[in-house]
Amino acid sequence: MADPTTQAAVERARAKFGDTIENGWASEANPTRVGYFVREFTVPRGQMNPGLTWEITDGKGKFWRLKPTGDHKITVTPAPPPAASSLPADFVDAMKALRSHAVTLLQNSEGCAANHYGEDYQLFGMPGWLADARAVVERATSPPILTPALRPGLMYSRGFPRTKMLS
Repeated sequence: MADPTTQAAVERARAKFGDTIENGWASEANPTRVGYFVREFTVPRGQMNPGLTWEITDGKGKFWRLKPTGDHKITVTPAPPPAASSLPADFVDAMKALRSHAVTLLQNSEGCAANHYGEDYQLFGMPGWLADARAVVERATSPPILTPALRPGLMYSRGFPRTKMLS
């Protein structure tokens, strides 16, 4: 790990996906002067310019590499926070209802599986198709781009997951 007191370490810690990177060493007319941070990686020794390298894009399909030198000429401007959801209200309401029904159907299926498999259900876990269905429903009910109001919370009762009622 790099020495945290160096400027390069500070710059590396600050660069996150989508941050604006300005290379002050490039001229004003250079199209690669300003770009957006994509990722950082290490070029192995024995190759040209080994060490920590940033991949930068112009947002239009062009990518290039930049060595974070840690000097005053390379600046990192954090990306603005994501905007609030601009989805239509009726779409949001429909998605809430769909997710709520999917969770209810999943819980009913788990109850049926528990009744059908009896003790085996508790010993060996859920059948594969039911575990897969739970994973899909959980992924659909908690995507990172949606607001918390769209995610139903799960609570557990008698060993079986239940959902809180959406208000």
